[in-house]
Amino acid sequence: TFHVADRPMIKEVKLEGNKKIGDDDLQVALKVRPHTLLDVEKIQRGIEEAKKLYDQKGYKDAAIIFNTSEPVNGEVTLTLHVNEGKVLRIQHIIFEGNKHFPARTLRSIMQTKQAWWILSGLTGAGNLNPEVLKTDTERLTAFYYDNG
Repeated sequence: TFHVADRPMIKEVKLEGNKKIGDDDLQVALKVRPHTLLDVEKIQRGIEEAKKLYDQKGYKDAAIIFNTSEPVNGEVTLTLHVNEGKVLRIQHIIFEGNKHFPARTLRSIMQTKQAWWILSGLTGAGNLNPEVLKTDTERLTAFYYDNG
């Protein structure tokens, strides 16, 4: 004897708690659409993509959880609860062991900047972005190779 349960269809996708990233941008990252089958693995992958979007904006502690309503006529409402957390800002960039080049010169090579208490909120200067930081490390390595 086999007991088969149909997966419900997603009737509607609701987002709650997102203020820094708009619904449209999050919907694109989530890749979960109404009138498709409920697939928990696909939702988890979409949440990871949405977290990457928050990560790029400096919100390292962003958390997204989902729940569904009770099935009605084989359809559920998918609700995603977003807790954006606080943006992580770089207060100081400190170099250790640099004897031949001043820290000011090395900072000028980097795309990552220290937070300014006045403009950081508007420009995003000082927000931590791991991809940009990795590129900065490569830039500094290239600078040292080029300059002996």
